[in-house]
Amino acid sequence: MVERESPEQAILARRTGIGEQLLGAAQVVGSSGPLGIDLANEAGRVLALAEVLCGAAQIDDELDADESEAVQLELSTLLGLAALSPELARVVRTFNGNRFDLVDTLSRLRLSDLAHKKLLMRSVRTVLKADSIYRDTERDYFARLGQVLRIAPNDID
Repeated sequence: MVERESPEQAILARRTGIGEQLLGAAQVVGSSGPLGIDLANEAGRVLALAEVLCGAAQIDDELDADESEAVQLELSTLLGLAALSPELARVVRTFNGNRFDLVDTLSRLRLSDLAHKKLLMRSVRTVLKADSIYRDTERDYFARLGQVLRIAPNDID
């Protein structure tokens, strides 16, 4: 499958050391987090992960403080970071859901391990439920995520 990049991603990919910039001053708990993403060398996967979580937060066309906080916490946890770098926090803050394509983004994230897929689904569910309101658009996002990852949403504990 051919990966398509957004104009922003293409610019980021051409910049030298973008992986280091995304990590910035963040403390790295390990060389990779629970999803096995190599933080120093896989900036595209880091961006894709951020986009999946941001897409979940904005699928209802509302982004409240609880959802924003959940995205940052889940992203930090999945990447094994004590805190997000300023650059990665900016990516989360400036995410534009109008240009988001879940299928394309998941292809760039390249999760093949079932445990990693389930972990992502749990994190997305946490983000979707962060504002304590679970709308039809959020249910649809979660179902679509499961469909693309080939995991039944009810298989997630």
